[in-house]
Amino acid sequence: MNRKNIIFHQLMHLLIQKNFRPIVNRYDGDKYVKKMGCLQQLTTLFYVQLKDLWSLRDIQTNLRTQADKWHHVGLTTVAKSTLADANRERPCQIWGEMFYSLYEHCQKLVPGHKFKIKMPVYTLDSTLISLCLSQFPWARYRKRKGAIKLHMLLDHDGCLPCYMSLTDGKRHDVTFAKDHEMGLPTLPPDSILTADRGYIDYKWLYSLHCKGTTFIVRAKSNMNYDDLGQHKEVKKRKSILADQVIELSNEYTTIP
Repeated sequence: MNRKNIIFHQLMHLLIQKNFRPIVNRYDGDKYVKKMGCLQQLTTLFYVQLKDLWSLRDIQTNLRTQADKWHHVGLTTVAKSTLADANRERPCQIWGEMFYSLYEHCQKLVPGHKFKIKMPVYTLDSTLISLCLSQFPWARYRKRKGAIKLHMLLDHDGCLPCYMSLTDGKRHDVTFAKDHEMGLPTLPPDSILTADRGYIDYKWLYSLHCKGTTFIVRAKSNMNYDDLGQHKEVKKRKSILADQVIELSNEYTTIP
């Protein structure tokens, strides 16, 4: 069986490309390593993601049942203790730089968006990632649950993430978005940002408006407002129920 012909090897080639070895050397990723180098670690973790495995024991058991195929992907060991040591001791900066290298490569390959509008469109959202509290006591989310939160800004021109950040699970979405230290990039003028109700903070939304960003957010059921009438220049379409001008009628009336 030709190693270069299997789909897994083709996907791995997309991951490592020409930048992988320089990145590993920059952080001495394979220095003093005898059993599992960075490439084998990446190969194993990539397989884990494709197979949706959850534990070191599952990884070891699953891969050992495929031992006759290891040479096709370049594996020599799958011991759970070896993989655990590699995950714990290897510099995380290697994988961070690999992500951005792959991201830049994908940007060059993906086609442009097919929207009828010419304005850049972004979506801001987050997802909760559960963790074992006994293994990650610093990630306490509930009394008996651990979690971290992944925040992501999606660029719909190519449908690729242009920003990602990890925080503790208790960090509220809009608190993250307002914190300048989190590094959330400033959107270009005349762009559109879509988000869910978790990002409703009228002062923050007003700051987006001042920067020229149009935002689309679903309203909360307890939002009080006065209807000032329909927009004058609106083309009637079946998909649009109403396009109205409103004025907040609660404590947020003096946002500036």
